[in-house]
Amino acid sequence: MIGREPIQMLNGCSEAKCQIHSNDTDLTNTIRHHYLVNFGHRLLESMIDDYSPNAILHHIVNGEYTCYKGKEEIRKAFQEIFNMHVAGSSTFNLEHIIVDKESHMGMAVWSGSIPGKIFPQSNDTFYFDENGKIESQMFVCTIVPKE
Repeated sequence: MIGREPIQMLNGCSEAKCQIHSNDTDLTNTIRHHYLVNFGHRLLESMIDDYSPNAILHHIVNGEYTCYKGKEEIRKAFQEIFNMHVAGSSTFNLEHIIVDKESHMGMAVWSGSIPGKIFPQSNDTFYFDENGKIESQMFVCTIVPKE
């Protein structure tokens, strides 16, 4: 059983139904912290600090691919994401975390909503360096209008 560090949930974040399949408590809590603290509390600089200096973020939203290289480009991408996820009007539900210590990889599956739109199921796959910083991230999601 992976020990979960306590996290104060804000801005519609939840991990109430999150299933964890992991052999590394530290990386699991790193992923939880990345979403539930840095993203959930809208801490842009802390979010960017999770990445290594030369990190790459591969981003596919509704089939359109974008690649962000380095912390400055990733910062701009998250600023846009924070602008979409209006505090108090959005939800984020962490559903699965999968971590493999030997490969330094982790995956998170989540769903969420923003005003007028939903993210029915989204996926982030992470490759971590030896210091636990994100070296590469692949993000895939579909955004659909709320009915």
